[in-house]
Amino acid sequence: MDGEIGTDLAHFLEQSEQIRSAALVGVLPRSVGIAAAGGMLVEAMPGVEDIAVTGLERNLRALGGRVSSVLEAGGIDALTQRVLDGFQLETLETHALRFACRCDREMLRLRVTQALAAEASTDDLFDADERCEVVCQRCAERFVFTRAELMHDAADAAPS
Repeated sequence: MDGEIGTDLAHFLEQSEQIRSAALVGVLPRSVGIAAAGGMLVEAMPGVEDIAVTGLERNLRALGGRVSSVLEAGGIDALTQRVLDGFQLETLETHALRFACRCDREMLRLRVTQALAAEASTDDLFDADERCEVVCQRCAERFVFTRAELMHDAADAAPS
């Protein structure tokens, strides 16, 4: 184990599952944000011929540590082409990925209400207009609650 996610993951798969594999991951930071990030997991299927594994190893050596720069230049398709150069490829299906937080106002109100029920003093949580702003830790969406809507439910949630 060397602390590199890709090599550690490949080592784990080889030791625990006895699967010959390569894990390629990369992040290309810029002064503002991330230019490219992604990865690929390649596993040898049972019964694969050694010549196929040798070809894959050759492609991986040629790629070197440039996963993130290949991703920046051409995305996952370019990385796939580089890693599997010389192999017959068949795309079975593709799916677009996107992050979507499932938070909603009611869910956060219930969480805040439960937290308030355990607090002895809540005065410092509310502004001069008796409002409290709550920010979802996953997506950073902001929700504003009034003291009245939170404290009514907090009294109901308080232990007897």
